[in-house]
Amino acid sequence: CPGSQSPPLTTRPHFPPRAGREPRCPGPQRPTQLGIGVAVPQVVEMLRNLEVSGYSQEHSIMGVSDPFLQVRALRLLRVLGQGSEETSEAMNDTLAQVATNTETSHNAGSAVLYETVLTITAVRSASGGPCGALNPGGPFLRSVALASLLRLVHAENSALQRHRATVLACLRVPDPALQRRVLDLSLALLSGANIRTMAQELLGFLETCPPAMKPPCASGLLLAAERFAPNKRWHIDTALQVLTMAGSSVPDDGVSRLVQLIGGARELHPYIVRRLYGALACDISPQPLVQVATWCIGEYGDLLAASCEEAEPVQVEEGQVLALLERVLQSHLSLPPTRALALTALMKLSTRLQGDIDRIRRIVSVFGSCHDIELQQRAVEYNALFRRYDHLRWGRGARTPGFSPQLGGAGRPDSWLLSPALGGAGAPLNLWCHCPPSGPPIPSLTVWEGDGLRLDFAFQRPPGDPQLLLVMASASRTQPGTAAGFLLQAAVPKSLQVELEPPSGTSVPGPDGAPLRQRLRVRN
Repeated sequence: CPGSQSPPLTTRPHFPPRAGREPRCPGPQRPTQLGIGVAVPQVVEMLRNLEVSGYSQEHSIMGVSDPFLQVRALRLLRVLGQGSEETSEAMNDTLAQVATNTETSHNAGSAVLYETVLTITAVRSASGGPCGALNPGGPFLRSVALASLLRLVHAENSALQRHRATVLACLRVPDPALQRRVLDLSLALLSGANIRTMAQELLGFLETCPPAMKPPCASGLLLAAERFAPNKRWHIDTALQVLTMAGSSVPDDGVSRLVQLIGGARELHPYIVRRLYGALACDISPQPLVQVATWCIGEYGDLLAASCEEAEPVQVEEGQVLALLERVLQSHLSLPPTRALALTALMKLSTRLQGDIDRIRRIVSVFGSCHDIELQQRAVEYNALFRRYDHLRWGRGARTPGFSPQLGGAGRPDSWLLSPALGGAGAPLNLWCHCPPSGPPIPSLTVWEGDGLRLDFAFQRPPGDPQLLLVMASASRTQPGTAAGFLLQAAVPKSLQVELEPPSGTSVPGPDGAPLRQRLRVRN
């Protein structure tokens, strides 16, 4: 503009790049590379002065000196301290001082503490580490610190492992919300190197914790023991302690997983059955423990009298075992699945013990009129085995073979309770699919005779396929005349598959004619 006295602009000379060369752009640089790291001592000194300065009417809010400035300074330190251990060490003492001296009774102090904890967990420090936020402060500070540490457990696991004692000490704080966060962090810190020591601490917490904390603690301990157990015996001992302390708070799959583990530890069966028998004799109230003990006694009750170097020698008579199972059946604390397992244990013990079989029969027959339809059905089935099919009782009571990790055809973790071979409640009696493949041949069976019609089953197991059972059904007339429109139908549990081949005809001839035949293929 004419007449203006503006100063002349100073410009740098611009030189075009040489031919064939690209202009270089400066890459991203750390704050310390840009020279910003020199500002850390100044920000730290400002924070320290705010902490030690007295009350200022213009800048203090609820006794906190200039909380807005402190929050901005803490956020700046959080940015400057990332990725630099030297810079983080310079602010470590001041951050601990802020976390200790700030009052949390008002929102201003809580906001400062929140930013302080985020800064402590974000920066790197060789001395305090991210767990330094757990040392000072009250429940609010620790809750925020635990939430931040849970996000760092995978990235800074080695640093957190050095402060396991600090984390476990927070379990004694009587704050349910804080206890849950500490429990989650403790379970995340479990590894094969510290499973023995940390499991003892968590078992002590499980024994005294509130009922609301027992399910997550029991579930986490069982999964950790399954993942990091040093040996099978330690795994089984720890799982039994969890079942004893947690009681009904054990997850649904905890019992089935322990049963699978016991079934595969053949060398520990004498030790396990003795320990479970002693635990059951002392207390029959924790139902998960009672279910495992009842199943184990039914499977390996004959090993109670065997010698075992790992367990103290005890004298257990057959009458004591039967009396203990009868006590479980009559207890008002026993659930229907527990009673079903006890009935099956008694039936299996009738093939292993040489005691009074009539006593077992009397105990089982009592439940033939039980109001629970599943228990009634099971008792009726077992009474039929004792009276009419005694030759099948030995195959039915055979010891359960080893378990595979995918037990059960439907993939359910509790499918062992529904399996007839294991005595699960609600399983219908199947007279042909549970005899061991290596046992004696299955005798023929007359399944129906009445109204002038007779139906016989003949069983055969092919040598090359032990999971397949061939059943030849033969229908014949016991009275003169022909029965037209004959149709055979068969049903099996969901864990089995049945295939009916075409019959030889649709009419059953008289006594002089050849019987009608039809083959069934049952696959286990």
